[in-house]
Amino acid sequence: MDDTLKRLLEAEKQADAMVAKAVADRDRIVEKALEEIKAADDRFRARIPELREGFQKKAEERAAQAVAELRRRYGERREHLDEEIARRREQAVSRGLDTLLAPSAD
Repeated sequence: MDDTLKRLLEAEKQADAMVAKAVADRDRIVEKALEEIKAADDRFRARIPELREGFQKKAEERAAQAVAELRRRYGERREHLDEEIARRREQAVSRGLDTLLAPSAD
């Protein structure tokens, strides 16, 4: 019986040692993971100005494209209006001349 008890005590010591090693391994893995997370967070935070600059540059490019498109459309509309003004001016002059040169009914 003494032999069995000694073996059980030895097995318990080995189990305790294994548990302690597993806990230490787990703690080390958790600590390493936390360090990696912090490093990744630091890298991300360091890139924020670069990311912001990239987004701002793209936004400025899109704004410039929108302005260019509006100017193009404005120019086309202006040309159309100028043509319409010229056409109506010609009509008005023609009608005015017709009215002035028409024989009067007096």
